[in-house]
Amino acid sequence: MPDHPVQLTVSDDLRRSRLTVFFRLLLAIPHFVWLWLWSIAAVFAVIAAWFAGIVTGRVPTSLHNFLAAYVRYATHLVSYVSLVANPYPSFTGTPGYPLDVELPEPEPQRRWTIALRPFDDARRRRRAGHVQMLPLNAEKCR
Repeated sequence: MPDHPVQLTVSDDLRRSRLTVFFRLLLAIPHFVWLWLWSIAAVFAVIAAWFAGIVTGRVPTSLHNFLAAYVRYATHLVSYVSLVANPYPSFTGTPGYPLDVELPEPEPQRRWTIALRPFDDARRRRRAGHVQMLPLNAEKCR
């Protein structure tokens, strides 16, 4: 079976400081604010990457790197808060954290696939049962 292009690497020593474990949520407050701000920028970057992908057939490297750093940063923060990794994460999302995500480089894609992907993903989620459609009159279903 071929390896998945997205890899999760763990290189933690599993030692924790009791003091930082106790104050971990308090120490993470600036990171939550930064993640919230970065999430707003990531929404606009995803929209820009979608349009750029439709026009050029591939996501620009700068947008891909920005979104990859966002995914890495969110992974670092969640692993820090949930006690999976010990060191205080950086605010940049650079590789090298004890629990890290390795993302592949952007590859060329078909433009129609990019254009229709949001609609296809919604259709697949609905078919898989992730989106539940409520009946208009729930009493008739009983």
